Amino acid sequence: MTRFLLLPALALAACQPTTTATGPVASLPGASAVCSLAADPSAFDTALKAYDAATDAVGLLIDVKVIKPGSSTALALAAANDKVLAGFAAAEHARQVCNAADYISALTAARAAIADIRAALPKKGG
Repeated sequence: MTRFLLLPALALAACQPTTTATGPVASLPGASAVCSLAADPSAFDTALKAYDAATDAVGLLIDVKVIKPGSSTALALAAANDKVLAGFAAAEHARQVCNAADYISALTAARAAIADIRAALPKKGG
């Protein structure tokens, strides 16, 4: 019986993270030992909320047939959407490896692409 209790304890002990004085990813190029910027989710959350609002607007405009599939507006929106998703993916990867510079750069690219979505939306009366 003791053997069966010891195995889960050993398995859990093996899963404990190890730490070093410089941090687990400090040896990666461009990585910082302390991820103060990348650890703050508010910038990512704000960009994600802006993206959600933009995609909701696009969805509504498609539903009421203001944006037609295959139109130049739809193609511009799709291209900007691809850029946003690529920016979010890059930001998430940078956050995971604790690379604050790449995180900020990726979020900046995502925000610019969200602005492209907003700019491509049809204007009232136009």
